[in-house]
Amino acid sequence: MLQDNYLGRQIDILARMLSMLLLGLDVTAYFDTASGHAALDGNAASFAAQLDALVTDGNIGAAEDTLFDLLDEDAPRYVIQSAIVFYLRLNNLRDQTLEDGGFSKEEILDGLNEMKEIFGVETD
Repeated sequence: MLQDNYLGRQIDILARMLSMLLLGLDVTAYFDTASGHAALDGNAASFAAQLDALVTDGNIGAAEDTLFDLLDEDAPRYVIQSAIVFYLRLNNLRDQTLEDGGFSKEEILDGLNEMKEIFGVETD
């Protein structure tokens, strides 16, 4: 339990940092932890909804694969926004829901760290 809380905080911090560095805004401010959704517009909202549908169906791995199909150093802004919101949403899910979807808090952190690598963000 304590480990999950620590990982959850690390995920939130890393998501906020990536949002500020890559987008110049705090996407986490638009994320409602109560509902697990974010107030996004246009393409970001559409892509986030596509990922959300996969997560709701228990296909978390497929959602992440869909995300990383579009996530590279030239990714449009909406993909980066959607990626950060995706990981925030996963972090907001119950551990059992993550486990049922074949995912874990560690994998959420791994995904955000992979984003750091893709965009050349150094935190050391």
